[in-house]
Amino acid sequence: MNAIVYRFIEQIFLPPGVILTALVTILFLMRRTAVPRAVRVLLLATLCLTWIVSLPVTARLVADLVTPQDRFPPVTPERLRQADAQAIVIFGIGRAPRAPEYGDRDTLSASGLLRARYGAHLHRLTGLPILLAGGRPYDEEVSEAQLMREVLEREFATPVRWLDEESRNTWENAVNSVAILRREGIARVVLVIHARDAERALWSMRKAAGEEMGILIAPIQMRPGQPERMPLAAVLLGWVPNADAMNHLAVTLHEGLGLLWYRLTRGAKIA
Repeated sequence: MNAIVYRFIEQIFLPPGVILTALVTILFLMRRTAVPRAVRVLLLATLCLTWIVSLPVTARLVADLVTPQDRFPPVTPERLRQADAQAIVIFGIGRAPRAPEYGDRDTLSASGLLRARYGAHLHRLTGLPILLAGGRPYDEEVSEAQLMREVLEREFATPVRWLDEESRNTWENAVNSVAILRREGIARVVLVIHARDAERALWSMRKAAGEEMGILIAPIQMRPGQPERMPLAAVLLGWVPNADAMNHLAVTLHEGLGLLWYRLTRGAKIA
């Protein structure tokens, strides 16, 4: 069976495709009943909106607007040398709670593991000490920073110098990290962060530290560039609704709205 046809059929029976199919079916059945026009319009609008927000092309377009790909290019050995950094900073990004495969203990989330891995990679390249920032946002027993430390030291054989175990969000990650760095006399850092989170993380670091601190963003999970000529299958699949696209769109909007909220509520420079 053609891959595009197979993917299309698959998505009909998976969210959000099954929801769209149900909405189309309801609209068709309503043609035979005396339903107010306003109800039909509302249902049609819901169908269109659900379809739009579940498209990969929509997720890509919004991501390009909110977090432009060229804003934070990948870190190269040359850029590392030019930055002359003194430390590597890694912000936490959640946990996998009570993981059965680890004896019902909390462990790093998949995204946290990616950050830890890249931080270890940069440490091997530079030998720089590492600061981990991540607390107990829901009063857990172990901080996210400690979970990252366990993975870095036990699984990646990478030492950790400092821990911020009090921060509960990106803003507090930045404020607490800057306080630690200032005490250590560190003025230039490499910040390991997902590309989608980089704008808010950098803004927070700038507000906390001011312009005197040099910050090199080391982004991970960057979006691949669009080729000049895309295969027809890839173009068509961009218009097939799927749950991953909805999730990517939600994450992008979360970052965009989060940055806006920070600018409105934390715009004043802190001491």
